Amino acid sequence: MARNYRKEYDNYHASTEQKKNRAGRNAARNSLLANGRVSKGDRHDVHHRDGNPRNNASSNLAVTSRRANRSNNMAGGGMAEDKNWIQKAIKNPGSLRKKAGVKKGQDISKKELNKLSNSRNSTTRKQANLAKTLSKMNTGGQVRGSGIAIQGIRAARHL
Repeated sequence: MARNYRKEYDNYHASTEQKKNRAGRNAARNSLLANGRVSKGDRHDVHHRDGNPRNNASSNLAVTSRRANRSNNMAGGGMAEDKNWIQKAIKNPGSLRKKAGVKKGQDISKKELNKLSNSRNSTTRKQANLAKTLSKMNTGGQVRGSGIAIQGIRAARHL
């Protein structure tokens, strides 16, 4: 399915809030252009340290590479720093097991997980792929890291 840019603009980019955010990002770039900290075509982005594109205080702005700026996860520091990311990723414990038709307390087979990971339902597909990823964290009885593997196996069994 092709991307519908018109619909994307109408539903997201045309909103008042996004227009103000875009204007803030443009103003930040223009202020750094005027100060000589960036130049046109230099392949650098202006990074807002606090994630707020409307806060254009000089202490909040930094010049970074495109790659560094666009890889920043502004939703709270990224998944690796959050110790409870597995629990947060599992919104409805047992829902994948119910979809697979597996009784409570039993594991979902790899064959069934593969089948569910090809589901038409995007939520089911994501749950199955997470369960497959978590099941790979078990290293034959040996625990990797600091106990996350055990949490991962328990979480995968009860998705």
